[in-house]
Amino acid sequence: MGHFAIDLWGLAKYLIRFKNIWLGDLTKLNDKEQYSTNTGYPKETSDYISFWLYIITDNTLHLVWNYLILSR
Repeated sequence: MGHFAIDLWGLAKYLIRFKNIWLGDLTKLNDKEQYSTNTGYPKETSDYISFWLYIITDNTLHLVWNYLILSR
């Protein structure tokens, strides 16, 4: 069920946006439009890099989910 939710709602994109907006440069809090891309990275990030970073983040979420479920 967790993997379904991660992939269906693209939770990696929201995690990336959270990281970039709230844990990044706090002076850009009002510039949330900059991060409203399909991958959650700023628009000036190249498509190639943002795509692979998105895949890495998505796979990390899946690994964390697996660890949490299997460590019960």
